[in-house]
Amino acid sequence: MTSEVKTRKEPALPRFGRLLRYEDGMLLRAATEDELNASKKAAEANGGKGIIRVNGVRCYVEP
Repeated sequence: MTSEVKTRKEPALPRFGRLLRYEDGMLLRAATEDELNASKKAAEANGGKGIIRVNGVRCYVEP
């Protein structure tokens, strides 16, 4: 009798980070390259989290 060990793969991280809603940190979806760049630019400008608006929702990208 052989025993099989099944391993669970962790989901791959999004290539450009995760798009999170600012108000509660809820994961919305994978971020696009443009969203990542815009969030970085916003963070550099004001020293904050890099808040951007996506479809009217305040968000930030967590790389």
